[in-house]
Amino acid sequence: MENIFVEVWFAGDTLGQAGYESRDEIDEALSDVLEEEDIGRVSGGGGGNLGVNIDIDIFEEEDFEQALALIRSTLLRLNAPESTEIVKHTKTVYSLK
Repeated sequence: MENIFVEVWFAGDTLGQAGYESRDEIDEALSDVLEEEDIGRVSGGGGGNLGVNIDIDIFEEEDFEQALALIRSTLLRLNAPESTEIVKHTKTVYSLK
C-alpha cells in the first residue's frame, strides 16, 4: 500500500510572524508524535517567497484520521498560525495524450 502524502502549509511569512525562525521546531514535534504512534513520518519540507511547507507521509489510509488529529493538536499546542493549511494530496496520473 502507498503512503498518503500530506503537506502542512504556512503561507507567506505567517510562520515568522508567529515567532518561529524556521520550521524546525514544528517539524520535530510533528515527527515525534507521528513516529511515536508509528503511523507516519515527516519526510521533508522547504520554503521560499510564497511560504513554508512540511511534508508528511502517513503509512496507511486507515490511519489518516488519527494522523490528522495528531497533526492538528500538535500545531495548536505550538500556536501555529490560524491560517495554516493541512493538505492531503491524492495521486492522480494523467497521460500526455
